[in-house]
Amino acid sequence: MKRLIPALMALLILTGCASTKLPEKWASTSDAYPDEASLQPPEGLEDAYESAIFPAPYEDVYRAALISASQANLNVTHEDKSAGRIFAKRVLDYAPSVFTTGGHAERRYFYAVVLDELGPKSVKVTIMAKAQGACEMGAPPLVDIATLGTTAAMDAGMNVKELCLYYSQPHWATDFDHSAKELNDFMVLVRNNLIAAGLY
Repeated sequence: MKRLIPALMALLILTGCASTKLPEKWASTSDAYPDEASLQPPEGLEDAYESAIFPAPYEDVYRAALISASQANLNVTHEDKSAGRIFAKRVLDYAPSVFTTGGHAERRYFYAVVLDELGPKSVKVTIMAKAQGACEMGAPPLVDIATLGTTAAMDAGMNVKELCLYYSQPHWATDFDHSAKELNDFMVLVRNNLIAAGLY
């Protein structure tokens, strides 16, 4: 009986916690980047963005950037050539693990490409990424801690519930859920497309 009680207590802890799955609503790219202030690359979070200057006319660089977003398997949701803005997203679905409850763990990435014309043949291109993931509020701590957030959030002294809320909202894609490869691939494609057009 003495051995049975701890086992039952452990079972209650793991199964008896009511949990709320977050996010209640997945964001759109316009939610992730609601205004011009949100289109500024984050200081100190270099793995959340990439920048490069291309020696070609604005029209050609914009066309190369738009094509490159699709080639990089990003779903373009909105683009505005006159403003130099391209928005895209990518959805990933991870297999269940001990770190996720209730099936697959979805994570969404939101990309913003900003083009700044510096001269007749000089355009600065910046691509940045934010992420939004699923977690369960009130689930066993192992589940929350494993599906959540980033070193930056943990360093900020957030508790498990705060981390869950942070992770389920669009946040800069760094640390655990960075998108550095996709950012780099996009820039390589822009350069290659300009080379192919004889413009680089």
